[in-house]
Amino acid sequence: MTYHKYKNKRKSNIKSVITTILILLFAIVSCAVLVSEKKKLRAFDERIFYFVSAGSSKNISLLGDKKELLKNLGGANVVYEHKGLSHLIANVYFEQDSADEIKGNISKYFPESSVLKLKSKRVSTKGIRLVKEIEGAEEFVKHVYKLSLELYSLQMAYLSGEKSESDFLSDLVDARITLEKKMLNINKTNELAEKIVANAESMCLKMTSFLNGLSISKHKQNYVCNYFVGFCLDYVELFDCL
Repeated sequence: MTYHKYKNKRKSNIKSVITTILILLFAIVSCAVLVSEKKKLRAFDERIFYFVSAGSSKNISLLGDKKELLKNLGGANVVYEHKGLSHLIANVYFEQDSADEIKGNISKYFPESSVLKLKSKRVSTKGIRLVKEIEGAEEFVKHVYKLSLELYSLQMAYLSGEKSESDFLSDLVDARITLEKKMLNINKTNELAEKIVANAESMCLKMTSFLNGLSISKHKQNYVCNYFVGFCLDYVELFDCL
């Protein structure tokens, strides 16, 4: 092989290596951008909430005794209407395994217990665009998504005894203040904005009521679970209007 041929081949190999590296870098950067964008839109994705039902009936009055027993056991005792049935909700979880475990734990008291799956609507591309056009609305929606995770962790920490009542209340007061600030930043320019604000106001009022009543509640675990179940139902309702 002549020197020139060797030199050209070497240049060709170097170019191939450089091209391969550039392609790999482009792929890595593209993946990073896609992952970043997906994270930004995660709040608008469909979510599944796993509600543990202690029993259901077409006649709500038949759940009366179960409702009182569930309250005394420390679970929520929220009655939720779904597809023609009244469900007695014990609590709500973000993981199927956790819901199944609690269902198994209460089955000796409530043989008809089950897991009710409720989905929050995935917001369409058009819906996301409409939300983004409203000043403060996108920030609020993303905050509510983040808040749901924070409240879930706070609830579990309190119920397990890892967090004291005073610390629990302190964290929730901060959460309440931030939620209201996010709500006040929404510019009510159209019907969708007004719907979002109406849901936001309801969330704020319920959180205020919860904070005012926790210290005097005689059944604190029941009180906490009731609030969180209600919050998750409000979350689903909020996304239904987007």
